[in-house]
Amino acid sequence: MANNMVKFQESMKKLRENPDTSRAGLKWDDSEDENVLNKLKGGMSVDDIAKNLKRTANSIKTRIIMNAVTQIEEDSTKKEKILKELNVSEADITEYKDKKQQRDDQQKTFINSMISKNIYNPTIRDNYQLLKEILNRLTVIESKLNE
Repeated sequence: MANNMVKFQESMKKLRENPDTSRAGLKWDDSEDENVLNKLKGGMSVDDIAKNLKRTANSIKTRIIMNAVTQIEEDSTKKEKILKELNVSEADITEYKDKKQQRDDQQKTFINSMISKNIYNPTIRDNYQLLKEILNRLTVIESKLNE
């Protein structure tokens, strides 16, 4: 896992050195998401949006899919309209959810293995992720108790 992190960091460094992708890997804010959706609805291509926002085309496509998932979760009756409007397929949604689940599972496995080996020296972000996981598990337990 550490080797993958080094590769990822090297990849991000190269992307950020390129003027066309200088914002690659940086945190997104709500206005950027709105900007992506407005440009997409205005007919701009994913590649052009990426260049305009100095991000990668893959990150733009992922943000579009993430927004589609959020919108569908908020109102599933508009699912077909949302998919069409954002040019997202069911397969895109499924692939995104599967990859997200894999990442979540890998992170849980990594944290659990580090804790069990007593070699875990957590950072603030690690502690935050661990607390999120604890909260998620407590929520599941609470819902089962309320059944």
